[in-house]
Order: sequence, then structure tokens, then C-alpha cells
Amino acid sequence: MTAIPGILDRRRPRGRRDYRGLRAKGLKGRHVETLVAESRRQGLSDGTVKNRMAHMRWLAKKVGKPGIVRRDNASYGVGARCAP
Repeated sequence: MTAIPGILDRRRPRGRRDYRGLRAKGLKGRHVETLVAESRRQGLSDGTVKNRMAHMRWLAKKVGKPGIVRRDNASYGVGARCAP
């Protein structure tokens, strides 16, 4: 779970939304989309993005909003893991 606050708390360049101060109960689908987009912008591997998505699913379940994060990672454009 430590990866999620680290991603959402970073400073954003002008014109980008700032998610610092986001409360867990305020979690929405747009926050999940932003997490995936930011992970892609950083060039993270599919495995790392999948781990972060698992953290988001756990968080959504704990705050009573399990339907916010889709079950299928492919629907977010996250591919299959590939071992070197």
C-alpha cells in the first residue's frame, strides 16, 4: 500500500490535477485512471502497474467501493507480465 500514497502525493506540473489530500472514501474511477496514466508516463513495467492496481482494488474494497476498480487489467491497457 505504500506505493499508492507515493504516487498520488508527488507534485504535478502545471495543468495536472493534484491529488494530495485525497481521502480514501473519496476514491473515484478517475483516480484509478490517473494512477494508470501516471505509471505509464513514468515508464513502469506491466508487473509494477498490476501490483499497484491490486493495491487500489484492496483499498476500494476496504472503503466499501469495490466496483470502482475494474477486475480486468487489460481494460486499463495493462498487458501481460513478461519474464526476461
